[in-house]
Amino acid sequence: MSEERDEDDCADEELILARWGSEDALLDHLMRVVGELCPAICGETAEVPVVEVRPSSLSRGHFGEHHAAAEYEPAAREWPSRIILFPSVVFDKATVRTAIAHELVHHWESLGAHGAESLRLPSDTEAVLSQRFGQPDRIRRWRSGHSDRFIAKAAIVSAQLGLPFGQILNYRPGAAR
Repeated sequence: MSEERDEDDCADEELILARWGSEDALLDHLMRVVGELCPAICGETAEVPVVEVRPSSLSRGHFGEHHAAAEYEPAAREWPSRIILFPSVVFDKATVRTAIAHELVHHWESLGAHGAESLRLPSDTEAVLSQRFGQPDRIRRWRSGHSDRFIAKAAIVSAQLGLPFGQILNYRPGAAR
């Protein structure tokens, strides 16, 4: 299994280089997007998270199932907050922007969710989640990591960015817009 993951990671690296020309070009783009979106989503004085791209093998669960296209890690002790993107989201600029916006809503929450008291859960939340995830157990699993205030803030962010509400909740690499 580890040989398969190593091969997948090498293939990811080749595709990233083919798409972006270099890792530096990709990381520069990611930092520009985070630098642009962070103040709009988290507030002008919010610390901008570090952005990393990690191998696909680290995005899988214990049994090889797909786990995540991106993750947020809040700051801890001497470590800054991080947005981790996996190769599945870095090939399309629109998906990169959507994934980063989603993870920045997590960052906003970890910074204290300033303004959350005035946010309201959109009335179509359950219908959107049902459309995006289908099965109740998948909705429940997703909701376990996404609070009502996250969803309410994501609705505001999706409107600001001109994205469909469901897309920012659950971006799908390569999915139709």
